[in-house]
Amino acid sequence: MILLLPVALGGMVDLLGFSNQTIGWVAAANAAGIALGALYVPLSGDKFQLLPSIRWSLMGLILIDFSCAFLTTSGSFLLFRFMSGLLGGVLYAGILRVLAGLPRQERGFGIYVIVYCSWSAVLFFVAPYIMEIGGMAALFYLIAFSGLVGLLISPVLKPFHTKIITVQADTLLYLLKQRPVLISLISYLLLMAGSGAFYAYVERMGNANGLSASFIAMALSNSNFAGILAGFLVFRLGNRLGLTIPIMGGISILAVCFLLINWVPSAWVYFASVFGVAGCWGFLIAYFQKVQSIVDLDGKIVALGATINLGGRAIGPAFVSFLIVGNNFEVVISFSLICVVACVVMLLPALLKIDRRQTQAA
Repeated sequence: MILLLPVALGGMVDLLGFSNQTIGWVAAANAAGIALGALYVPLSGDKFQLLPSIRWSLMGLILIDFSCAFLTTSGSFLLFRFMSGLLGGVLYAGILRVLAGLPRQERGFGIYVIVYCSWSAVLFFVAPYIMEIGGMAALFYLIAFSGLVGLLISPVLKPFHTKIITVQADTLLYLLKQRPVLISLISYLLLMAGSGAFYAYVERMGNANGLSASFIAMALSNSNFAGILAGFLVFRLGNRLGLTIPIMGGISILAVCFLLINWVPSAWVYFASVFGVAGCWGFLIAYFQKVQSIVDLDGKIVALGATINLGGRAIGPAFVSFLIVGNNFEVVISFSLICVVACVVMLLPALLKIDRRQTQAA
């Protein structure tokens, strides 16, 4: 459901009568499940079997997503979306571990963003029409179908399944005691908490501004092309500009987009803001994963980064759900801005140090 989160949450409000507070908790439960599921990969170490884990996760996701088509209460959705998240976390972290083991990680992450955003664009485009025909049930059939597609193409991972990943002497616990690693993970958590809160409520913000469901869906669908462009940009840039300039530039644009969507209640400003947030998100995730992979080529920290990513996306909506009253979406924007500012304050000195070290090594 994470691919279609804003549309799914909006449908729960419009079709099932859930409140804005409730959908915040549903988003948090889904993301928290993914965060916990993603822990399986770094904790399993060399015992992790890529292809079997991914196939069993996909089969479980298909069954759970299909079952969600028959749910009507908030409690049942919280439980089933949490269980779905657990399996999705194993899938997500496993893929990230593969990417971290590639010779040029930033290019692998860029390609991942391109594929992820392309498929999201397709789903966002068809979702409103599917929901118009069959309501929330039809949307979850679509999500289950997406899992089936993933299961059918899973054999492409066979070469990685047979690859032996070398275990470094540094353990996960040792790495977590390193100050640069902790800074990168906490700053990543802050970035994803702010972005996750925004993403969970972005459809509701458009609805509150009087935008039609079709326009909101069009904006969300097209925003994935920003993610695709970001993936190409990451692929082309590589290490040319270091880490400080790309990451700080991306965070700055992200903050401006947060402000614009709230300050200027215009349809095309909404479109531009969503487009900008999606592009910055795809761009920044790839670079943050690059930062994490620098300290651990075995992929354990990157896989833990998956837990941090979704943990942030759970904390953000959950925290905002305590504060939001009715359609008071200023709370969402304020929370998102505070998170990204804290991210910059914590991360900037560490990025400058990494760039200096890499320049001296070159």
